[in-house]
Amino acid sequence: MYALNTVAPIFLLVLLGWALRRTGFLDRPFFAGLNRLVFWVGLPILFFNKIATAPAGATRAGTIFLVLLGGTAAGALLGLLVARLFRLDARSTATLIQGAFRGNLGYVGLPVILYSVAGWQPQARSAAEGLAVLAIAPLVPVYNVAAVLILLGGSTKRTEIRVGRFILKALTNPLVIGCAAGFVFWIPWLRLPLVLDRTTAAVGQMVLPMALLALGASLQGTQLTAGLVPAAAGAFVKICCVPLVGFALARLAGLGALETRIALVYLACPTAVVSHIMAQQFGSDGPLAARIILISTLLCGGVLSLALSSV
Repeated sequence: MYALNTVAPIFLLVLLGWALRRTGFLDRPFFAGLNRLVFWVGLPILFFNKIATAPAGATRAGTIFLVLLGGTAAGALLGLLVARLFRLDARSTATLIQGAFRGNLGYVGLPVILYSVAGWQPQARSAAEGLAVLAIAPLVPVYNVAAVLILLGGSTKRTEIRVGRFILKALTNPLVIGCAAGFVFWIPWLRLPLVLDRTTAAVGQMVLPMALLALGASLQGTQLTAGLVPAAAGAFVKICCVPLVGFALARLAGLGALETRIALVYLACPTAVVSHIMAQQFGSDGPLAARIILISTLLCGGVLSLALSSV
């Protein structure tokens, strides 16, 4: 019941977002604006608050990050092997690799973790939330830079793309900025003022439902037609193989139950929606990216539930 009560609200909100967009109750411009609000304002402020208010003793975050980094590298390698197995061209290979390693951490992983500790005592909950955010803070720029380099390798618009501009854009991602600002106030002698703590915490409370609604709306219109098998294989790598690798790495690293659960939830996340946008920008296989996102999102619920209840 614990896993069901944690994961089910996530997917009910995603389903609600899909239904609101599908029925036309809320239109595309509304959800486009909502997505911009979440990405540029909501999530950066949430990351800022959770890092700035995290207990100073969250020393295992670095180990969790290394496990996540290992799982990410394994996903990219397995994605390459799958692409070679299906003899995909360079465009589709780059797209499948990105889909196999880039998880939807902010829109799915973080809400699952935060909802899973919602009933804990305040001090324990704050420690768990801070640990969860600190663990993925350095992974955000890694995701972005890796995606740029991989997609550039399969791009049909290589001569039109300025690599430095895209990498700079990746490193100045609003989530990166929010994390960096949070680390400033994480310094023990420079704690977050109460008025700023309460304001950013209020934004954080509202951003998770908005992110899930926006995610559901983004899935509307994706077609499961040609190329279903490679897309399903890429999704399988992302939500099944990558968490298994992460579980093995967590055991080798000696992570405890909470740290292992955090790592597995992040690694079991479906493919990030932004991977479709990135694929389109680089002239890669946009339809394949959309199918991987949809399939991994539809199938990840069971794996996320298992990650929450297995350790």
